[in-house]
Amino acid sequence: MIGSDELTPGTKAFWDHFYDDNDGRLVQKQAQSSQRSETVSILDQYEWFMNYEKYDKYVAECLDRLAHLSIDTLRVLHPGCGNSDFCEGFFETVKRWRKKQRCEVLNMDICESIIDRLSGEFPSRIYAKGDCCHFVAEGVEAQHGWWFAVHPETKVLLGVEPSSAHMVFDKGTMDALLSAFPGDYNPNSAAYVEEVLRAICVGGIFFIISINAEDVLNQYILSASSGSKSFRLTSKYEIRITEKEQHLLLVETLGSHYNVFVYHCVNE
Repeated sequence: MIGSDELTPGTKAFWDHFYDDNDGRLVQKQAQSSQRSETVSILDQYEWFMNYEKYDKYVAECLDRLAHLSIDTLRVLHPGCGNSDFCEGFFETVKRWRKKQRCEVLNMDICESIIDRLSGEFPSRIYAKGDCCHFVAEGVEAQHGWWFAVHPETKVLLGVEPSSAHMVFDKGTMDALLSAFPGDYNPNSAAYVEEVLRAICVGGIFFIISINAEDVLNQYILSASSGSKSFRLTSKYEIRITEKEQHLLLVETLGSHYNVFVYHCVNE
Protein backbone atom coordinates (compact mmCIF):
# COMPACT_ATOMS: atom_id res chain seq x y z
CA MET A 1 0.00 0.00 0.00
CA ILE A 2 1.32 3.45 -0.94
CA GLY A 3 1.67 5.85 1.99
CA SER A 4 0.81 9.55 1.83
CA ASP A 5 4.50 10.53 1.73
CA GLU A 6 4.94 8.44 -1.41
CA LEU A 7 2.41 10.66 -3.18
CA THR A 8 4.22 13.92 -2.42
CA PRO A 9 7.35 14.80 -4.45
CA GLY A 10 8.60 16.91 -1.56
CA THR A 11 9.46 13.80 0.47
CA LYS A 12 12.26 11.25 0.28
CA ALA A 13 9.69 8.43 0.38
CA PHE A 14 8.22 9.59 -2.93
CA TRP A 15 11.55 9.28 -4.72
CA ASP A 16 12.48 6.01 -3.05
CA HIS A 17 9.22 4.57 -4.38
CA PHE A 18 9.61 6.28 -7.77
CA TYR A 19 13.01 4.65 -8.37
CA ASP A 20 12.24 1.35 -6.60
CA ASP A 21 13.73 -1.59 -8.52
CA ASN A 22 10.72 -3.82 -7.86
CA ASP A 23 7.47 -1.91 -8.39
CA GLY A 24 8.45 1.74 -8.73
CA ARG A 25 7.03 4.14 -11.31
CA LEU A 26 10.04 3.84 -13.60
CA VAL A 27 10.00 0.05 -13.55
CA GLN A 28 6.38 0.15 -14.67
CA LYS A 29 7.17 2.64 -17.42
CA GLN A 30 10.20 0.60 -18.45
CA ALA A 31 7.89 -2.35 -19.14
CA GLN A 32 5.87 -0.14 -21.48
CA SER A 33 9.06 1.15 -23.05
CA SER A 34 10.32 -2.36 -23.83
CA GLN A 35 7.13 -3.07 -25.74
CA ARG A 36 7.77 0.03 -27.85
CA SER A 37 11.43 -0.81 -28.55
CA GLU A 38 12.88 2.37 -27.05
CA THR A 39 16.66 2.61 -27.51
CA VAL A 40 17.29 4.35 -24.17
CA SER A 41 16.42 2.71 -20.86
CA ILE A 42 14.11 4.79 -18.68
CA LEU A 43 16.04 3.51 -15.68
CA ASP A 44 19.18 5.19 -17.05
CA GLN A 45 17.59 8.39 -18.32
CA TYR A 46 14.27 10.02 -17.49
CA GLU A 47 13.59 13.73 -17.71
CA TRP A 48 11.17 15.93 -15.82
CA PHE A 49 9.37 18.66 -17.78
CA MET A 50 11.44 18.56 -21.01
CA ASN A 51 14.58 17.42 -22.80
CA TYR A 52 17.79 19.43 -22.70
CA GLU A 53 17.48 20.96 -26.17
CA LYS A 54 14.39 22.92 -25.05
CA TYR A 55 16.48 25.10 -22.71
CA ASP A 56 19.97 24.77 -24.22
CA LYS A 57 20.02 28.34 -25.58
CA TYR A 58 19.22 29.78 -22.16
CA VAL A 59 22.05 27.82 -20.57
CA ALA A 60 24.37 29.14 -23.29
CA GLU A 61 23.33 32.72 -22.47
CA CYS A 62 24.13 32.10 -18.82
CA LEU A 63 27.59 30.82 -19.68
CA ASP A 64 28.26 34.07 -21.53
CA ARG A 65 27.36 35.93 -18.33
CA LEU A 66 29.97 33.95 -16.43
CA ALA A 67 32.72 35.09 -18.82
CA HIS A 68 33.81 37.89 -16.45
CA LEU A 69 34.74 35.37 -13.76
CA SER A 70 38.22 33.88 -13.59
CA ILE A 71 37.31 30.24 -14.26
CA ASP A 72 39.86 27.46 -14.47
CA THR A 73 37.38 24.61 -14.00
CA LEU A 74 33.70 25.46 -14.39
CA ARG A 75 31.95 24.15 -11.28
CA VAL A 76 28.29 23.21 -11.61
CA LEU A 77 26.02 21.76 -8.93
CA HIS A 78 22.94 19.76 -9.97
CA PRO A 79 20.80 19.07 -6.86
CA GLY A 80 17.90 16.68 -7.26
CA CYS A 81 19.49 15.23 -10.39
CA GLY A 82 17.48 11.99 -10.48
CA ASN A 83 18.46 10.13 -13.65
CA SER A 84 18.43 13.20 -15.88
CA ASP A 85 20.92 13.35 -18.75
CA PHE A 86 21.51 17.06 -18.11
CA CYS A 87 25.28 16.84 -17.73
CA GLU A 88 25.82 15.31 -21.18
CA GLY A 89 23.91 18.10 -22.92
CA PHE A 90 25.57 20.69 -20.72
CA PHE A 91 29.07 19.48 -21.62
CA GLU A 92 28.25 20.00 -25.31
CA THR A 93 27.03 23.53 -24.58
CA VAL A 94 30.24 24.27 -22.70
CA LYS A 95 32.33 23.03 -25.64
CA ARG A 96 30.55 25.49 -27.93
CA TRP A 97 31.16 28.25 -25.40
CA ARG A 98 34.85 27.57 -24.84
CA LYS A 99 36.30 24.64 -26.71
CA LYS A 100 38.94 23.76 -24.11
CA GLN A 101 37.03 24.78 -21.00
CA ARG A 102 37.31 22.27 -18.17
CA CYS A 103 34.03 21.54 -16.43
CA GLU A 104 32.72 19.46 -13.55
CA VAL A 105 29.07 18.73 -12.81
CA LEU A 106 28.29 17.37 -9.36
CA ASN A 107 25.01 15.44 -9.64
CA MET A 108 23.34 15.04 -6.25
CA ASP A 109 20.16 13.27 -5.18
CA ILE A 110 18.56 12.12 -1.93
CA CYS A 111 17.55 8.73 -3.38
CA GLU A 112 20.37 6.28 -2.71
CA SER A 113 19.23 3.61 -5.17
CA ILE A 114 19.30 5.85 -8.24
CA ILE A 115 22.75 7.19 -7.34
CA ASP A 116 24.06 3.64 -6.89
CA ARG A 117 22.67 2.67 -10.27
CA LEU A 118 23.91 5.68 -12.20
CA SER A 119 27.37 5.81 -10.66
CA GLY A 120 27.80 2.23 -11.88
CA GLU A 121 26.29 2.85 -15.32
CA PHE A 122 28.14 6.13 -15.94
CA PRO A 123 31.50 6.02 -14.13
CA SER A 124 32.77 9.13 -15.92
CA ARG A 125 30.07 11.27 -14.30
CA ILE A 126 30.13 12.51 -10.71
CA TYR A 127 27.23 11.32 -8.55
CA ALA A 128 26.64 11.79 -4.83
CA LYS A 129 23.96 10.95 -2.28
CA GLY A 130 22.95 14.10 -0.48
CA ASP A 131 20.16 16.20 0.98
CA CYS A 132 19.62 19.39 -1.02
CA CYS A 133 18.63 21.17 2.20
CA HIS A 134 21.94 20.41 3.88
CA PHE A 135 25.11 19.92 1.82
CA VAL A 136 27.50 22.86 2.35
CA ALA A 137 30.40 22.24 4.74
CA GLU A 138 33.20 24.55 5.83
CA GLY A 139 36.74 23.31 5.24
CA VAL A 140 35.97 20.78 2.51
CA GLU A 141 38.63 22.15 0.17
CA ALA A 142 41.24 22.37 2.91
CA GLN A 143 40.58 18.81 4.06
CA HIS A 144 39.95 17.05 0.74
CA GLY A 145 41.71 19.27 -1.79
CA TRP A 146 38.73 20.13 -3.98
CA TRP A 147 35.46 22.11 -3.99
CA PHE A 148 33.41 19.07 -2.95
CA ALA A 149 34.05 15.68 -1.41
CA VAL A 150 32.27 12.36 -2.03
CA HIS A 151 32.97 9.14 -0.15
CA PRO A 152 34.60 6.86 -2.76
CA GLU A 153 32.73 3.72 -1.68
CA THR A 154 29.33 4.83 -0.37
CA LYS A 155 28.99 7.85 -2.71
CA VAL A 156 27.73 9.92 0.22
CA LEU A 157 28.36 13.63 -0.25
CA LEU A 158 30.69 14.80 2.50
CA GLY A 159 30.20 18.44 1.65
CA VAL A 160 30.48 21.31 -0.80
CA GLU A 161 32.85 24.18 -0.09
CA PRO A 162 31.08 27.51 0.53
CA SER A 163 31.14 29.99 -2.39
CA SER A 164 32.66 27.39 -4.72
CA ALA A 165 30.03 26.73 -7.43
CA HIS A 166 29.75 28.93 -10.52
CA MET A 167 26.29 27.64 -11.41
CA VAL A 168 23.51 25.71 -9.70
CA PHE A 169 21.02 24.05 -12.04
CA ASP A 170 17.50 23.22 -10.87
CA LYS A 171 14.83 21.56 -13.04
CA GLY A 172 11.93 20.72 -10.76
CA THR A 173 13.78 20.37 -7.45
CA MET A 174 12.36 23.57 -5.97
CA ASP A 175 8.94 22.58 -7.31
CA ALA A 176 9.17 19.19 -5.62
CA LEU A 177 10.03 20.79 -2.28
CA LEU A 178 7.19 23.28 -2.59
CA SER A 179 4.68 20.46 -3.08
CA ALA A 180 5.16 19.28 0.50
CA PHE A 181 3.56 22.41 1.98
CA PRO A 182 1.01 23.58 -0.62
CA GLY A 183 -0.23 27.08 0.06
CA ASP A 184 1.91 27.51 3.18
CA TYR A 185 5.37 28.86 3.88
CA ASN A 186 7.78 26.01 3.16
CA PRO A 187 10.77 25.67 5.53
CA ASN A 188 12.41 23.05 3.30
CA SER A 189 12.35 25.38 0.31
CA ALA A 190 13.82 28.16 2.43
CA ALA A 191 16.58 25.84 3.69
CA TYR A 192 17.34 24.68 0.15
CA VAL A 193 17.72 28.21 -1.19
CA GLU A 194 19.95 29.15 1.75
CA GLU A 195 22.22 26.19 0.97
CA VAL A 196 22.38 27.11 -2.71
CA LEU A 197 23.31 30.67 -1.78
CA ARG A 198 26.03 29.41 0.56
CA ALA A 199 27.43 27.14 -2.15
CA ILE A 200 27.47 29.63 -5.03
CA CYS A 201 30.16 32.23 -5.62
CA VAL A 202 29.54 35.95 -6.07
CA GLY A 203 28.77 36.44 -9.76
CA GLY A 204 27.51 32.87 -10.03
CA ILE A 205 24.12 31.84 -11.38
CA PHE A 206 21.13 29.98 -9.95
CA PHE A 207 19.28 28.61 -13.02
CA ILE A 208 15.76 27.33 -12.34
CA ILE A 209 13.15 25.72 -14.58
CA SER A 210 9.82 25.70 -12.77
CA ILE A 211 6.09 25.26 -13.15
CA ASN A 212 5.62 27.88 -10.43
CA ALA A 213 5.14 31.59 -10.93
CA GLU A 214 7.79 34.20 -10.22
CA ASP A 215 6.18 35.49 -7.02
CA VAL A 216 6.09 31.98 -5.54
CA LEU A 217 9.83 31.49 -6.01
CA ASN A 218 10.85 35.05 -5.18
CA GLN A 219 9.47 34.89 -1.66
CA TYR A 220 12.19 32.35 -0.89
CA ILE A 221 15.00 33.26 -3.27
CA LEU A 222 15.03 37.06 -2.97
CA SER A 223 14.71 36.93 0.81
CA ALA A 224 17.65 34.54 1.27
CA SER A 225 20.96 35.84 2.58
CA SER A 226 24.37 34.42 3.43
CA GLY A 227 26.74 36.94 4.93
CA SER A 228 26.81 39.75 2.38
CA LYS A 229 25.50 37.54 -0.44
CA SER A 230 21.99 37.54 -1.85
CA PHE A 231 20.18 36.71 -5.09
CA ARG A 232 18.93 39.09 -7.77
CA LEU A 233 16.56 38.03 -10.55
CA THR A 234 18.21 39.06 -13.83
CA SER A 235 16.34 37.13 -16.54
CA LYS A 236 13.18 35.15 -17.10
CA TYR A 237 11.88 33.20 -20.07
CA GLU A 238 8.92 31.04 -21.04
CA ILE A 239 9.13 27.59 -22.62
CA ARG A 240 6.15 26.03 -24.36
CA ILE A 241 5.87 22.27 -24.80
CA THR A 242 3.98 20.96 -27.81
CA GLU A 243 1.29 18.33 -27.47
CA LYS A 244 3.58 15.78 -29.10
CA GLU A 245 6.38 16.61 -26.64
CA GLN A 246 3.96 16.11 -23.75
CA HIS A 247 3.61 12.43 -24.68
CA LEU A 248 7.27 11.44 -24.96
CA LEU A 249 7.85 8.25 -22.99
CA LEU A 250 11.19 9.38 -21.54
CA VAL A 251 9.84 12.70 -20.27
CA GLU A 252 7.46 13.45 -17.38
CA THR A 253 5.59 16.61 -18.34
CA LEU A 254 3.28 18.57 -16.07
CA GLY A 255 1.52 20.74 -18.61
CA SER A 256 2.66 22.82 -21.56
CA HIS A 257 4.03 25.98 -19.93
CA TYR A 258 7.26 26.36 -17.96
CA ASN A 259 9.24 29.28 -16.57
CA VAL A 260 12.99 29.77 -16.64
CA PHE A 261 14.42 32.07 -13.97
CA VAL A 262 18.03 33.23 -13.80
CA TYR A 263 19.22 34.59 -10.47
CA HIS A 264 22.68 36.10 -9.98
CA CYS A 265 24.53 35.90 -6.68
CA VAL A 266 25.53 39.43 -5.68
CA ASN A 267 27.26 41.22 -2.83
CA GLU A 268 24.91 43.55 -1.00
